[in-house]
Amino acid sequence: MIIGYSRVFGGTPPQTGLLNWYKTPIVGLVDNDTFAPRSGGAGGTPTWPDQTTNAEKLFDLESGTSPKYRTTSVTINGLPVVDFDAAATQALSSQTHSGAPVGGPYYNLTEASIYIVGRLDNDVPAAQAKAGLWALNPLDPGNFLVEFPGILAANQILESAFSTTRHTTVDPTPSLASPFYYGVLSKANSYKTRLNGTEIFSTGTNTFQPPVSGNFSESYRFGQSADGTFAFYYDGVIAEILIYDHFLTAGEITDLETYLANRFAI
Repeated sequence: MIIGYSRVFGGTPPQTGLLNWYKTPIVGLVDNDTFAPRSGGAGGTPTWPDQTTNAEKLFDLESGTSPKYRTTSVTINGLPVVDFDAAATQALSSQTHSGAPVGGPYYNLTEASIYIVGRLDNDVPAAQAKAGLWALNPLDPGNFLVEFPGILAANQILESAFSTTRHTTVDPTPSLASPFYYGVLSKANSYKTRLNGTEIFSTGTNTFQPPVSGNFSESYRFGQSADGTFAFYYDGVIAEILIYDHFLTAGEITDLETYLANRFAI
């Protein structure tokens, strides 16, 4: 069941299997607010709350710096965004490492899908260090690297969300300096990425990888690609994130992408 959503900007996304839904506006935050440090625990504010009954939260991952909530100077279709500055190595991360409330369901997944709405400050990012979008269980930074778009592979997106493999996809068009919605669908023997309603990459070679208990990022991080050598950070904004517990059907993809296209005028 989804809670706390207004039917402004054109309906709702598919509800079945929706594990997490981070969206703006964020109740209780005002322009230029920063996020609470993860070390502050579940009671820290402000945070980016999950709109599903899993009630997860995203906290600032790094000490001494934080993404900013923007409501006026930067928006997508008039909707607020979370603004990441790669130079300040900013990232948001899930609430706990303990597996509750979200980690437990994640550990048992055999397939998953994730969509995100954002915009880069520059396409291509000015440096590798500004190309990290997210990390979903980076077991090995050599494989679990997401450059968005990449510099290691001729500006292509290198994607590893929910996979044991770092997939080299495409050099995306149109420019990611314009608002976009981007999706990754992963299961055994199938991996797809989609951009603004178009499939941009597909392969039948894939091993699904859920988060692993005991790993640094058991659930997920946004605004950072991985640890160590490949700890690249995201230079841009994010307005919405949706994570599903399954490989979306064709009908669900159509419904979700229609919702995102209408809501964000993309």
